[in-house]
Amino acid sequence: MRLIEKLVLIASLLFVISNVFAQVRVNTARVEITEQNRGRQVTLGQAALSQVFVKISGDRNIVEADVIKRAIKNYEQYLITSRYGQEQDFAFFEARFNQEKIIQLLKVSGLPVWSELRPNAVIWLASNINKNIESVSQNSGKGLANTIKNTAQSRGVEIYLPIGDLEDTLALDAFDIWTQNINKIKSQSFRYNADFIISASINPIRDDLSEVDLDALNQTASAEQPIDPEEIEVIDEVQNQIEQLDETFDSIEDTESDNAIEENTAAIKEIEIPEGASLFLNYAIIEDTKTDVGRIYGTTENEVTAELIHKFADKLARQFAVVGTDTQESQRIIIQISNIKSLQSLHEVQEIFSSMPIVRSAHLKQQNVDKAIFEIDMVDQLDKFLTLIEIDQRLTRDLSQENDLQTISFFWNR
Repeated sequence: MRLIEKLVLIASLLFVISNVFAQVRVNTARVEITEQNRGRQVTLGQAALSQVFVKISGDRNIVEADVIKRAIKNYEQYLITSRYGQEQDFAFFEARFNQEKIIQLLKVSGLPVWSELRPNAVIWLASNINKNIESVSQNSGKGLANTIKNTAQSRGVEIYLPIGDLEDTLALDAFDIWTQNINKIKSQSFRYNADFIISASINPIRDDLSEVDLDALNQTASAEQPIDPEEIEVIDEVQNQIEQLDETFDSIEDTESDNAIEENTAAIKEIEIPEGASLFLNYAIIEDTKTDVGRIYGTTENEVTAELIHKFADKLARQFAVVGTDTQESQRIIIQISNIKSLQSLHEVQEIFSSMPIVRSAHLKQQNVDKAIFEIDMVDQLDKFLTLIEIDQRLTRDLSQENDLQTISFFWNR
């Protein structure tokens, strides 16, 4: 194997491994410095704390609550450190806040709290503006790639862009991504080991929406694999499928059948085209066999792309955030974990439990050879606790070790 091939393989492996163990920092926020807020540290500090409240709660409207408005006004009570920085042409104000204090305020106020342990996603996005199909990857430069990165960071979710190397482009070209070829997208997504797959395409609102510029498409495809004229029939068929997809999006709400999208696909609510909208984004959010689909209208590619990331974060928050844990009844469970062979592993397990808002306390009761036994005092939501554990691939349920109903066993995969 040549040196370059080895380096590419190693980089790919490191990318996948880093995805598995990514942990979101929810108590830190970055705010872009603009002409409007330059030199106004109070404004910047309040904006940063607003972002952190959204991250920790998972609710982008949390800042409208009166108790949160008061906290933001007095942001210095929660501030730990702050600094100014710049990355290339992006100037920012960064602040870190007291996470424990923020979580306590949310709990006593009966507002949602979302654990740091969060699923990740890989996103496949292509745009067909001016009949020029372009996909977004780590190699595509600024623009939409930065929009995805910055919006995901502001919501506290991990979203990975495809590397965009030869392996990706041979398996999945820009046309496949734009037409949302789900089978190919799913297949190539195995490379990234993500919990969710996001597929999206951006199109202008016009009558000839399904027309594809074959010359531009040939330029997008690999030089070694130009589109053969005999394949035009195949492309025409894809165009017909796109038209049918548009009709489906527009008519789903009108159907009276309970089985309209019973293949684990969520129904799309019909949305009237907002005044002034010039383009739209079709998306699919895929989790195992479940798929949510929808459409977003807007005036710019950055606008609809940012809204897509917000919708993904909203979806996760609805699934994993917990409300009002201080007023709910407690439940005590015993957790047994095998393959614990170092103090570092023990510390990591303790951190996993402590990061969950539904866990009130986690105490190490016993340690024998390579097994550790914890007593967990938690909110009476065992199913949600187990779901959160499943997100972290360092712990795997070990049913063979569960001899009674009082003990839940896991295997430590490190």
